[in-house]
Amino acid sequence: SDQVRLLPDDLRTSEASPSSPETGSAEGAGHGHLHANPATSSAGDSSVAKPTASPAAPVPIRSRARLAMRSLVDPARPLFSNTVVARVTVCEMVMWGACTLSFYGIAFNAAAMSDDPYMNVFLVSLPQIPSTFLCARFMDHPSVGRRAAITIMFGVVGACLFVGALYKPVAIAASMVGTFCATGAFNIVYVQVPELYPTAVRNTALGICFSFSRITSILASVLPSILGPTATLILIAAVCLAAAVCSLSVPETVGKGLPDRLPGAAPPAALEQSG
Repeated sequence: SDQVRLLPDDLRTSEASPSSPETGSAEGAGHGHLHANPATSSAGDSSVAKPTASPAAPVPIRSRARLAMRSLVDPARPLFSNTVVARVTVCEMVMWGACTLSFYGIAFNAAAMSDDPYMNVFLVSLPQIPSTFLCARFMDHPSVGRRAAITIMFGVVGACLFVGALYKPVAIAASMVGTFCATGAFNIVYVQVPELYPTAVRNTALGICFSFSRITSILASVLPSILGPTATLILIAAVCLAAAVCSLSVPETVGKGLPDRLPGAAPPAALEQSG
């Protein structure tokens, strides 16, 4: 017959489609042999699925709380690294707390000092303007300095609050003087803290003192309703006198450069070699 007999190999080659995944292209390969797909072959040869990464185990709540607390505490550790710097840090926190406690304590008690609350608040707030300018000159004076200025301010605030709490006729005048000194003390501690600490922990120290002062300002708003106006002023006066004592433990910074290390810490090696 005129028909061409096909061999078994030729039959398989002719029946396979060029686009089939089991064969390759005859033109690209140059011959008619089969070209197996590597992905298909590997999938067919292996019956075991590839291992996948197991999901991470959830972190326990206690561990997360411990990590969060450590992230808050670790930046403040240098401020309590030795006895000297810890004493300075605690004294500054007490001084900042006394500033806000006295300032807001007087302001919240001003309305209850007489029959005209608006005039009382105005008179008590009026000394803040001259205090800002006069205390700036006072604390920069070489013969006074930061430490003596803030000690005087806290001492006067404590005395005025005691007098105003015990003798009502002079309560307004005593509160005006107390506001003047409390505003001045606030201005001084804002300057003193950055001058006490080196650059590495300066913002941390300022943030800790400021945060503590916000807590005492909250107390100043609730103490009159708990203790009454008289007992509140006496308590604030005692805190201010304690702050005056604490200010004596803080180094003097007027006329000195910014520190390069914490108080009581060993000087850096570069300074020891240069000296």
